[in-house]
Amino acid sequence: MFYKEIKSLKKSELRDLLASTNNKLSTMERANASLYDENTNLKMENKIHKREKQEARELAKKLSLSNNQLRNELEGEASTPKNLYIHESTTIFAGSGELTIEDENKSVVFNCSTLVRDLAIINDLVIQQARKELSDNIQEVKQLSNDL
Repeated sequence: MFYKEIKSLKKSELRDLLASTNNKLSTMERANASLYDENTNLKMENKIHKREKQEARELAKKLSLSNNQLRNELEGEASTPKNLYIHESTTIFAGSGELTIEDENKSVVFNCSTLVRDLAIINDLVIQQARKELSDNIQEVKQLSNDL
């Protein structure tokens, strides 16, 4: 209000106007405090969110590196065949649908169902190899007999 208008008001009207203004001021201060608290909370949440986001990025980076390393290892394994050689088995046992053959350091595990299907082929291959070795041994014995 303008100065002239205020001067023309009665004391009671001025008191009412002052009280009304004080009420509005108090309401605005409470709203401001509430906004300040909310702003503070949002800043804290933002910091937490940023930290969580950074942690997620770091974890994703580690997982990406781990996945790349695993992929490289698997590709490396695929390019060079790995053999598991068991010279002399020390233990053979079956359980849970699997046959396990062990030596001192290594073990080979077969799925029993698959092994039964492959058994005829395995048997033929082993017999062929045994015949070849027997034939080679006979040739060596003949050669030694001729040399004597």
